[in-house]
Amino acid sequence: MLASSERAHEAARLMESAKEWTRENPDAWAYMIGLAEREAAAQRKFSMQWLIEQVRKIDYVDVRGRKSGVNHNIAAALARLLERERPNVSNWLTRRHASVDELAM
Repeated sequence: MLASSERAHEAARLMESAKEWTRENPDAWAYMIGLAEREAAAQRKFSMQWLIEQVRKIDYVDVRGRKSGVNHNIAAALARLLERERPNVSNWLTRRHASVDELAM
């Protein structure tokens, strides 16, 4: 089991990885946001895992022209970024407690 400081360090690393992913994959991130907003507007629950799977079905490329891929390790951090960026989807996004919840953002 990780010590408290190690958990905080790992949470910060995951959050930074998620932020970096959104910067490097702006088209895929915009697609995820759009899907989240549509699901929320329709009052349907959804998960970040579902959004990730939807992105994987489309051949997005990152800012360097490489195929976009989403590591499931950053899913919780992406969910928190989504909630921060689009608070209106928060009630419809299903999530569990994650280490990134303990970060002072």
